[in-house]
Amino acid sequence: MECTRRGKIKRIKRLIEELNIDSNSIEKIREYNYQHELSRVDKVTKLSILYSQPKWIVKYLLELLKNPVECEELLKRLNEPPTIWIRANTLKIKVDDLVNILRRRGVRVIKDKDIPYALKVIKGGGKLTSLPEYKQGLYYIQDKTSMIVIHNLKPGENAIIYDLCSAPGGKASHIIQLTNGNAYLVGVDISLHRIKVEKIMLNRLLGPKFIGDLIQGDSTTHLLNIRRANIVLVDPDCSALGKLGHSPEIRLWIRRNHIKYFTDIQYKLLKNACKLVKRGGTIAYSTCTFTLEENEGVVNKVIEEEGLEIVEPELKLGDEGMGIKYARRFYPHKHDVQGFFYVLLKK
Repeated sequence: MECTRRGKIKRIKRLIEELNIDSNSIEKIREYNYQHELSRVDKVTKLSILYSQPKWIVKYLLELLKNPVECEELLKRLNEPPTIWIRANTLKIKVDDLVNILRRRGVRVIKDKDIPYALKVIKGGGKLTSLPEYKQGLYYIQDKTSMIVIHNLKPGENAIIYDLCSAPGGKASHIIQLTNGNAYLVGVDISLHRIKVEKIMLNRLLGPKFIGDLIQGDSTTHLLNIRRANIVLVDPDCSALGKLGHSPEIRLWIRRNHIKYFTDIQYKLLKNACKLVKRGGTIAYSTCTFTLEENEGVVNKVIEEEGLEIVEPELKLGDEGMGIKYARRFYPHKHDVQGFFYVLLKK
């Protein structure tokens, strides 16, 4: 995201200092009977208080879903622990073998019915990053929604792939996994720190199977002056409203005007992706947010300008996009994943 994790932590600490919250104040808030007050406020304010979400987010979701009951179900789910998914690294281990190893480690997982190497964590998710199998690169913690995008691409061997917002490398490592290392991938990210983190992760998961390059650069302004790609991935920074359950601190810094800021970046990235993909190639555009502006709005504008074709995905999971046939939307309360949007486009 635009704010690094360290930046977000600093914002949260500064906010707590500004509010001057002490333990006595927190205890008074816990003991306060707010039910009477809630009966006197409007729907938006009530839901904002009940689920600790900014009023503008509640208002936006009410207008988006057009169903107060469903909106409250979503807000409730965003305040519950999110479902954890992992991707078995089939370059290094068979899925059943990983399931058995994790069971012995106290981690219970079940195989997904849609994606054969996707595993849903039922118990023991808190220890996943400390296990030796994680350090050996036998699995990667990744939401099912992100796996769906790459699984539907079905990249062929010897494909040329550009990942314009590559770090931390989840989709990049996944696409190399599916091609058994027989693809050339160029990953670009604006942050040198994130590129370094991605390099470590790709080495752990792929080792010599990774044939490609990682580049620090701004994909909104600079084009790679190399051969056009078969596939271009665009997974840009966004308002991240779909990750409010996974990263609740987002609600402390996200503002309504961030949507316009991110939309401008997303549009530039998708336009540049059209220049980088070869005729007949595919662009995968995805975000982890709910907003129309960052999803259907950006995509519709670029489709109209570039004459792109919308690709029908093989796995039609989730809900259909709003006004874009074959685009897919995901909601935590309905699909047991993070909030997400994606569409596949052909040049």
